This record gives sequence, C-alpha cells and structure tokens, in this order.
Amino acid sequence: MAACPTPDKQRHRTFEAALKARDSLEQSRGIDLALRPYRCKCGAWHIGHRDKRGLRYMRRRTNR
Repeated sequence: MAACPTPDKQRHRTFEAALKARDSLEQSRGIDLALRPYRCKCGAWHIGHRDKRGLRYMRRRTNR
C-alpha cells in the first residue's frame, strides 16, 4: 500500500469492513454520525463525513 495522506484515520481492508466499523461506532454512540466509507489514495478504506459544513448530529429513529 502507498503512504496514507491521513494516517490518523483507521484503515479498513474492504468497503464492507468500513461499513461494519461505521455501524458499530454509531450504535455505541446512539447517533447517526453521517459517515460514509471512501477509498483512500493509499488503497485502504476510511470512514469520514460527507460534508463537514453544516453537519448536524441527529438521533436515530427506530420504527419498531
């Protein structure tokens, strides 16, 4: 793998692994963090915010 431009972020081998990490993080905090997996220049997958401007944290709605 190439050098990562964001070495402070956790690296995931697959898109699915990044999704699983995101879901686990959101579940542990009980909120939707509006995170998405993305492919980094280093070849790994990271999770990050779509757009940091105007980002609002919202409680997840459960329809049970």
